[in-house]
Amino acid sequence: DVPDGRIFIDRKNSQLVIKQNNQWVPLNNMSNFELETTYKNNTGTFPINFAPVKLVGSADAVSGATGLTAGYLSPDTTKGLPTPTTMLIRVDFKISSTDTTDSDYYILGYEGSFNIRINPGKKTVSFYNAQTKSYSIDYSKLTINLHDDKFHTAYFILNNGYKGYTCFAIDGVYFNRELPTGNLYLTNLRVRGDKNNTVTANALTIKNLGISSKLPSLLNFQMVPTDFTEFEGYYTLINNALENKQLEQGILLKPYSNLDSLNTIIPIYMNDSSNNMAAFNEDGLCKGTGLMTTALALDTFTFECYFKYNSIYDNTATSSRRSIIGKFGLFSIGISANSSSKFTYKDYAADTETTLIDDIQKDRWHTLAISCKNNIASIFVDGVKKGNVAFNFSWNYIFFRGLGYKDYVPLENTIVIKNISMIVGQAKYYNDYDLSLTPNSPNSEGFFYPLINGIIANQNVQNPVVEINMNGGDSFDLRIIPNNGTPDMYADLIPIKYDYDRQPSLQNVKFSRIFLNNIQGNPVKGSV
Repeated sequence: DVPDGRIFIDRKNSQLVIKQNNQWVPLNNMSNFELETTYKNNTGTFPINFAPVKLVGSADAVSGATGLTAGYLSPDTTKGLPTPTTMLIRVDFKISSTDTTDSDYYILGYEGSFNIRINPGKKTVSFYNAQTKSYSIDYSKLTINLHDDKFHTAYFILNNGYKGYTCFAIDGVYFNRELPTGNLYLTNLRVRGDKNNTVTANALTIKNLGISSKLPSLLNFQMVPTDFTEFEGYYTLINNALENKQLEQGILLKPYSNLDSLNTIIPIYMNDSSNNMAAFNEDGLCKGTGLMTTALALDTFTFECYFKYNSIYDNTATSSRRSIIGKFGLFSIGISANSSSKFTYKDYAADTETTLIDDIQKDRWHTLAISCKNNIASIFVDGVKKGNVAFNFSWNYIFFRGLGYKDYVPLENTIVIKNISMIVGQAKYYNDYDLSLTPNSPNSEGFFYPLINGIIANQNVQNPVVEINMNGGDSFDLRIIPNNGTPDMYADLIPIKYDYDRQPSLQNVKFSRIFLNNIQGNPVKGSV
């Protein structure tokens, strides 16, 4: 009498199954579309580790004491594994210090789609779309020495929450491209080449492949972490160690939500002549531009930030608009063009500009709040309402200190932005502003990004992510109930049991409620 659409663990066969048409169907026989639809309609979460159980090598693959030295690897699966909303793939690679071969070695990527390659002869790292080279970067100019016979780290970062964000990094030096990612599936993941791009044996060594739905801080020249504890997939690749070591941690409950793309402010690090690389100091974002993004068109929210307009750097009328926040073609809030101090809201679609403040005071911090309710936004500056405007925009590519990748405030320190916060689904002010509610530090609500000294991650870590830590002797049974469900549904749900040796790293419960029972010890640290 189990209802259709319920997902269980078949303990005998060690696999997840779902009830469909009065039959138990293993999830690896379902298409990605069916899997996605089932979970969205059920709990809104993925009680499944999206990372492949193991990898398989090509016919010529050789995995020895140092890692994979010949051939290439791909996931061992026949199903269309879902790519999380945010995706980080990292791998350690090494080339010989004496290698001067003029050839692009395939490090990491997706067969038939995006991939990263390195050329020892030309000393370049290149980004390819399938077999077409989009651009190259001279890594010798990035203070990186890849010819020291040591392993180095490559990152491949996707943010599919707003189709189009790709980022690559070598040893913590990032470079971005504005390219549509499309629908990338982990079944197409390839490491150290693919069937169309073979790398000579021993020319490139690969080890320590990690797959995560949690993105790193995208700050240039940051130390590259060596720890893989928060990766859902980890494969050492040494001596044929191609199985996911993280399966020992139990099944991780992963989100499938565009809200996850709000977990990090994305700085723009384009290494080109436009000089728009984001920079931070002890005050905040002081150069270039960054963005917040989600595919959701939010009609009720509260956005806030602090900004300062420094007269010593820019005290003249200029033909360029100096935007605090906006998106080219939609809207902008900032200093009007051909003015040194007029603070306005500009609607590009309607070709109108509304004056909010005739003469904004310079050289001091101001608060800006957009409190939106049912697509009508009240704009507050320093706690005073300056007007209502229609706001019906998706937060795709909403920029700070600019309107786009190349439309930004040109002079460093002219405008500095810090303490960005956002609450989704709740208009905190709208009619009457309460200055005491303006966050200066992390609190219990929404998203908060200091931007000071490059801190770009959401500091309210308990919302939406809950961490559960366990000590020896601790254990509990975990059950997930849809938001519209009740605890009496317990009887229908087989629990997932955790203890100190088999514990979850992260539980995301934005779209469902989590219940623990049969608790032994004190396993819960934080709020659930």
